[in-house]
Amino acid sequence: MFVFVTHKQYKSLYRCRRNTALHEKYLKICDRDSPDVNDCLAEAIQEALKTLSRGIPDLGVPSIDPYEQDEIHLEYKNNQIRAQMDMKNLHVEGLKKAKIQGVRLKADDDRFHLEIDVKQPKVFIKGDYHGEGQYNSLRVNTDGQFNVTMRDLVFTWKLDGVPEKQGDETFMKIISFYMRPDVGNFRSHVTNIFPDNPQLNIPQGSALSPLLYSVYTNDIPRSSSGVQLALFADDTALYLRGQSERNICPRLQKAIEDLARRFQIWRIEINAEKSAAISFIYRKDEDTCSECDNTVADARVRRAGESHSGRESSTEGVSQLH
Repeated sequence: MFVFVTHKQYKSLYRCRRNTALHEKYLKICDRDSPDVNDCLAEAIQEALKTLSRGIPDLGVPSIDPYEQDEIHLEYKNNQIRAQMDMKNLHVEGLKKAKIQGVRLKADDDRFHLEIDVKQPKVFIKGDYHGEGQYNSLRVNTDGQFNVTMRDLVFTWKLDGVPEKQGDETFMKIISFYMRPDVGNFRSHVTNIFPDNPQLNIPQGSALSPLLYSVYTNDIPRSSSGVQLALFADDTALYLRGQSERNICPRLQKAIEDLARRFQIWRIEINAEKSAAISFIYRKDEDTCSECDNTVADARVRRAGESHSGRESSTEGVSQLH
């Protein structure tokens, strides 16, 4: 028989004994030996979310929606980037509206493994934070408030447990819990991100520029249509090789539109006056000049803070386009 209970310390337990009249008052009981145990658990967990959202004082179970957490500590390390955050006075809403899509159970007297497929329309989190971050020699130390809104979440809860004796009773103690959601929409608001150094708010040439550039280059989407990306400090080039403009233009246009949508989400402004389309035509069977000295026309092209005169070799700087 399965009964899922939540401690004040957020430890989940599964009761193995059968005289569970108090639990049956609030939670549906499922027989693990039943062929329909997965369907039973899906229904039981769905009902339990509504019940637990109000809390169960008789069982010492607090409300889980809204859920209050005193403190959570997070750490992140990736090469030169290091960050840690302490979040306090957390307030979480949205769990009671989750929809259970399916349940898969593997259990015996020694252990159990449970997977629960869930869809959740919205999660809202708010609280206070203290954050410390480092990128090479750059350090940030700050405090403030934050709130996060996530919509259209899809994820699977994965739980593993082992038996645990408490007096004359046997419980199944949860020893691991894993969840990694796919989020349809994510919005956040954080106050006082850079209080100590106003220069960090300068987009270009500031101490934060290397970190922002690293985030930008690693998160920018790559096209699946063969269009390549060249990333510079404040410029982005898209280039593609093809047999004709009729073949190139639709694919290049799609990549530009995809990138523009991402920039709109990121709220990155594009300087249209400094944007240009350049076409290089290379045909071996055509001789359009009587004397060719491997130079480009008398023109000036400005790129990423550099100026190139028209008498430089045409092979420099465009080797990727050949």
